[in-house]
Amino acid sequence: MRRSVQTTQVVMIGIVFVIMFLTGCQEESLSDTKKSRLIADENRQLKQQLSRRDREIAKQKELLELCLEEKRNLESLSAKQIENIMGGAFENISRENAEIVEENEKLRAEIDELKKQLEER
Repeated sequence: MRRSVQTTQVVMIGIVFVIMFLTGCQEESLSDTKKSRLIADENRQLKQQLSRRDREIAKQKELLELCLEEKRNLESLSAKQIENIMGGAFENISRENAEIVEENEKLRAEIDELKKQLEER
């Protein structure tokens, strides 16, 4: 009798372990399935974000090219305008310089004349 009780207890413990083992495996397989789905969803979201980021980068590159082209146009335009301004300014400065040199010569002549008048007195 004692042996049958012990055998029954061992069998019961064995059944409990088998049930626990099977239940544990099912939970792991369920959790693996959930993890796989979550990972797949996350991958899908990341791919969408990456695709949006790529489109945004492409737009920014186009804008950069437009800005650089506009900058080159403005620089060439500015260079032409600077040449025109400098050319006009150079002409004005040359004319003014010539007038000043002429006035300076007249003043020197007057000074020399005044010195001669002082010496005669």
